[in-house]
Amino acid sequence: GLNYVVSRGLSMSLSATHTIQGALEPYNAYRREAFNMTLTKILAQGRFAMFSFTPQLDFYGKADVTVAPWIRKDTTYRTTLTFGTPLGFVASPLNDLLLTLSYEYLHALSNLPNNSYSNNKLSSSLTYRINL
Repeated sequence: GLNYVVSRGLSMSLSATHTIQGALEPYNAYRREAFNMTLTKILAQGRFAMFSFTPQLDFYGKADVTVAPWIRKDTTYRTTLTFGTPLGFVASPLNDLLLTLSYEYLHALSNLPNNSYSNNKLSSSLTYRINL
């Protein structure tokens, strides 16, 4: 991958992956090409925001004739927005607690109609920092 500092407090990361997934049945094996771009912005008071976009292409090796006569090809787009903040703004003893909120949208397209779908996901985490 490639990391680039755009300006103070703003960085960009680019990466690409190539995956070959084998399987017992050839119609379950695929080759994947994926790309990722992530922007990270450091905000005031220890807060941060991240944006990530990942398109990926899956190419299957053989048709599953019980489903369709053609070879499956999938294109997936994943977008993630994340915001993190220390909880010290609520009360100063909570400054070592970090709350992270994320939203992810996934859109999968396939030449097999039953394999196309969209998904929304919300997630959060609470992290405590321990200084040793």
